[in-house]
Amino acid sequence: MKFISSVLMVIIISGLAAMQLPFSNTLVKSEANLLGEMVRVSPDDKKSLEYKTDVYLWYDNEKLYAYFEAELNPDFAKGTYAAGESFPDADFLRLQLVTSPESYFAYCFYAFPLGNKYDAVRDSNLQLDENWNSEYSYSNEFTEDKWTCLMEIPFKDLRYTNNDVKNWKVISSRRLLEEDDYYSFPYTTTKMGKDYFLVAEDIQLTEEITTLSNLKIRPYFVQKYDKMNNEFSKFDENIGVDISYNPTTSTKLKISIQPDFSDVPMDDEQDNFNIRYAPYFQENRFFFTEDIDVFGVNEQLFYSRNLMQPIFATKLTGNGKNYSFGFLISQDKEVKNGESVNNADDYYSLAAYKISNDKASLQSTFLSTFNDDFHNEVMHIESVYEFSKKSEIELGANVSFVDRDSKSKYGSEFFTRYSFDSEIIDFRVKLGRMDDGLTALMGRIFENNYSYSNINLDIDYDFDEGGIFEQIGISGWTDYNIQTDSNDFGSTNAGCNLWFGTRFDLNFWTNANSGKYYYEDLMKNINWNNYSAGIGYFGFSGLGMNASYSQGLGLHFERLKNYVKRNLNFSIWGDLGYHYSYSVNVSKIHYLDFEKEFITEILDEDGENIIYRNDNDYLLGNIKFSINLSNECSLTNGLGFNSYEQLDAGFTKHVGLFSNLKWEFMDDYFVYAGYSTALDEVDNQGIFDDSRILNYELLYMKLSVTF
Repeated sequence: MKFISSVLMVIIISGLAAMQLPFSNTLVKSEANLLGEMVRVSPDDKKSLEYKTDVYLWYDNEKLYAYFEAELNPDFAKGTYAAGESFPDADFLRLQLVTSPESYFAYCFYAFPLGNKYDAVRDSNLQLDENWNSEYSYSNEFTEDKWTCLMEIPFKDLRYTNNDVKNWKVISSRRLLEEDDYYSFPYTTTKMGKDYFLVAEDIQLTEEITTLSNLKIRPYFVQKYDKMNNEFSKFDENIGVDISYNPTTSTKLKISIQPDFSDVPMDDEQDNFNIRYAPYFQENRFFFTEDIDVFGVNEQLFYSRNLMQPIFATKLTGNGKNYSFGFLISQDKEVKNGESVNNADDYYSLAAYKISNDKASLQSTFLSTFNDDFHNEVMHIESVYEFSKKSEIELGANVSFVDRDSKSKYGSEFFTRYSFDSEIIDFRVKLGRMDDGLTALMGRIFENNYSYSNINLDIDYDFDEGGIFEQIGISGWTDYNIQTDSNDFGSTNAGCNLWFGTRFDLNFWTNANSGKYYYEDLMKNINWNNYSAGIGYFGFSGLGMNASYSQGLGLHFERLKNYVKRNLNFSIWGDLGYHYSYSVNVSKIHYLDFEKEFITEILDEDGENIIYRNDNDYLLGNIKFSINLSNECSLTNGLGFNSYEQLDAGFTKHVGLFSNLKWEFMDDYFVYAGYSTALDEVDNQGIFDDSRILNYELLYMKLSVTF
């Protein structure tokens, strides 16, 4: 009885303490809707913000308003212009809105001095998902000593329970770039874990707000020109449409018919010349990154880059007080080269449902890919129980079925994980067992039939002000795997990482890792190791740089011999004034005691010894340069290159180049234009003379409008 009374008292007091926002469509400034004084959260000393920053909140039927009045600091940093979503190196103001505290997420809205837009969702792991977008806006005004900002947040972009009285929470923040200080009201740090969302300031909206459906239709027309073959794209390939619709305040439907990704930049050049498995490329297509976390699976089960050229894609996501769900279905486009199919028109689908409360959650996800000649299904189940604020345990399973080539089989994986997360120490251990039948054709499972154990320990410590060092971190890990069917050795590795952050914007790190694995082609264990060290400087927005060196022993998968590999990497990046930004990354890779021609004892069908020809010393690089005329118009250029000599083919260099223009010439009216090409050099002649072989050369123009 006493316990129930205490809970009721807390609820009553919380309700009375909540700030009831005024209902108005004009500016309201009073003590009643003024948020409290910000304190410093990084460094974490709760020091009051020296520069007065007031934040007033109110709302009307359609929007929540935040009005900032911020006294300027002497080293006020404005950043640079950038079209579209961008996060410049600049001072900023931020409002985080928690519309469902029990679901542990927050909407984040940023205001920058030059008007850059950046919004995100902070998830239950306190990470920012920048793939969420809204139609929020803000306007800035400046005097000699003050920055005022009016921010408008449409309710139609938010997910919430449509109660008569809406009990939400907010966090206001300010960053001072040059001082590298972060301030917040109320006091919140990511070290709090899920309590981060619960300690936010309570607000109440007592008046009715409009629950618009928020239907958006974005048709587009794109014209592509293949300069190498002197061909224009076909008309039926030139048109498409994106549709976004919110049936309720907690659900979102997206449909994309014949999506076009012409304006997505080329993938960065990578060292893929001696890898055991297919290379990994980060997903950069917005449809496949927004709200993807609702499906609760990693790329082992669903790797969206397997969808090369979707014909259509549909996604429905939603959440309530104690649940979330998602559905996705898409079909890839068939691409042929003569009679050979380079890319099949496979179907992909996912369905997910998650129930949760403040202590536990249960995630269920069904995945499927199929076509006329095969089908593959995977069921993923994962349960997490938090038995203290710092500790949780997870139990999970993956079960698969595949039928192709008139053969079918089942497969499974079972796993458990324990984690302990505190302000300084993070500890995780995972145990699992996967049989040889587990198959996920929509994902990236390259090996199965092993039982595994992983242990990870991370220690991060922040020093008080006054010393040389600001932060120090150390981490260690070990893995051990055995083959499930025979209990024979599979693989093992162990390593550690040490890093320091100083108050002079210099960071240092070093890493050591070694292990061995059983390699079936050689029927023996292969030893490997890698050691690296680096230094980084992040002093000001005009120039950041880091350099690293690594050396390791590893198997060359074509020659089936161990070699020592060295890698020297150097990067610089920064902003030049308000309109230009750049980044340069160059790596030099060198194999020791490695002849370019390797004569094997293996005989070909003519009785001749097979000769492998591989480069042992080459460069990789990626260069990007952006011209941002405003936040509505930008030109992004990129160059990727490698000097790897593919001796059997006669290629000695490769260069890829792209240039993309994006211009929003009216609200929601966009023009995109671009050029991309890739070419190889032959026989060590000049890369830009007649010795080159052109792989492709494409131009495009795209028009889109949102209704």
